Amino acid sequence: MHQAPPVEYPLGNNRTLNRVASAAWLFVTLIDLLWLYLADSHGWRLWLGLGATLLLGAVALRLRPAACSGALHWDGSGWAQHDGATEVGGDVTVHLDLQSAILVAWAPDAGRATWCWLESAADPSRWLALRRALYTPHRAGHAQGETAGRGPVMQA
Repeated sequence: MHQAPPVEYPLGNNRTLNRVASAAWLFVTLIDLLWLYLADSHGWRLWLGLGATLLLGAVALRLRPAACSGALHWDGSGWAQHDGATEVGGDVTVHLDLQSAILVAWAPDAGRATWCWLESAADPSRWLALRRALYTPHRAGHAQGETAGRGPVMQA
């Protein structure tokens, strides 16, 4: 199996991801308000449910993904994030693939993982190359004489 060619893809903000999360929270809040309106009695369980929804919405707002900036770079054997003059190595894990948008976790070699929402609209000409790179299996032993899926290369 061949490795995907090098590609660099721009990282944007997580507007779409934030919109989806906000819409889901708003939907749950509206259901709670409808429950409050239609309930026969307004006991403590009703107010607890509404309070839990509001509290969880506030926590989700506080913990929402930070904007990803710079670009992801696949060099054929590993990932890096370019942000201006700095380059940080790490790994990318796909968590949700919607064909025209992908939710990935960027985990730098040192530091916390960051959620990034990649959209085909950011750079349509490199979208398929990015998808190939995201799904290319890469192993540390590949550069040391192994080929993907076939084990060590025998030398005569």
